Amino acid sequence: MNSRASTRELLNEYLALLCREDRFRDTLIDSQHQFAFDCLLEDTWWPNEDVIVSLGLPLMDALNLITSIHNRRRLATLRQKLDDLTRRLPSALQTQYQQRLCKVKR
Repeated sequence: MNSRASTRELLNEYLALLCREDRFRDTLIDSQHQFAFDCLLEDTWWPNEDVIVSLGLPLMDALNLITSIHNRRRLATLRQKLDDLTRRLPSALQTQYQQRLCKVKR
């Protein structure tokens, strides 16, 4: 068995262990934390399985690195949306003010 195959198997076993009943996932504080864990599995870890395996890092280090990158990407996306909304807000407020002013003048 080659190194990548054994690392992939180890990753799959490790993630399965975290998901098993009475293990990590089920001991999380509440359903929101469990949902966040499920999102990590589905949105971050499984789609990046090949990257995690090819990194050659210990699994927890690789999972943390991939998670950090994923979180930074999402943060950048949210920051961009916030910037766009912040830029549009003054003109939207101005339009609203002008509409109200027109109603008052009638």
